[in-house]
Amino acid sequence: MRICIFILLSLMHIQAIAGSVLILDDDYGDEVSQHLQSAGHTVTSVAYYKWDGTNPAPNDFDLVLLLNGYEYGADFDEDADSPAYDILIDYVESGGTFMFTEWTAYDMFRRGINLDTKLGLEPLVPFNGESYLDYDYGGTFATSVPSALTRGVPASFNVMNKDSDGGVCIALKAGARMLMTRDFDYYSSEATECDLGGGHPGLVVYGVGQGTVVWFNSDLGHEDGEEGYDAGPNHLKIIANSVGYDVRADTTLNPPPVPTLPLFGIGILASLLGFFGWRRLRS
Repeated sequence: MRICIFILLSLMHIQAIAGSVLILDDDYGDEVSQHLQSAGHTVTSVAYYKWDGTNPAPNDFDLVLLLNGYEYGADFDEDADSPAYDILIDYVESGGTFMFTEWTAYDMFRRGINLDTKLGLEPLVPFNGESYLDYDYGGTFATSVPSALTRGVPASFNVMNKDSDGGVCIALKAGARMLMTRDFDYYSSEATECDLGGGHPGLVVYGVGQGTVVWFNSDLGHEDGEEGYDAGPNHLKIIANSVGYDVRADTTLNPPPVPTLPLFGIGILASLLGFFGWRRLRS
């Protein structure tokens, strides 16, 4: 009987962690979708620059993942005024989970070089665009706050070589939480300015409405014109851990409060214990 219960609970656990993912894809490759499928998730992919917000609708998914490295510099549906932006914002505010990578920051805030795209995502991003600093590469990710997002990931790991795992220096909005830091091997002249006192942002979570935004400060090796630099195994684990992730329900970040009695209640309890102890001695 106990064996049957154990098997049933195990199956329930497997079912609980399986989810559905919508990849707004950059046409780079399929290593991300393959890893998600191997982890038990179902995956639907559509080119992000063709996505109009309705086909497919984000509400049917536990995670919407934006990859836009290999094919960058375009808006959703190739339209800065696409309704896809508001649809995605509504999805997150209503409790959905949205994850994106460093390339989105690059697209949004590299003004003057004909990018300036995806500005419709501003309500969702956990950083301030005016603080954007140029590309840096390589380096090391390190966990600063353990969480469910980094489950199964080493506390510290090196990323790829120069020109194969870009990242940016950027200041975070109030309320954003930095779970991993990232040191860089190659700095721009102002790179130290974005150190937030505990390292540069590497993995960040941000609550928007009832939902969660996850920002991974890596291009996953999806360089334009750079074939052969797939996302590393630790990158892929973090992405898989993001499926259905809810920052409010992450007990590693938000441990349940320890029940405490008010001082008045403690006083009454102590008095009762003393009274009954005195009566027992009398008897």
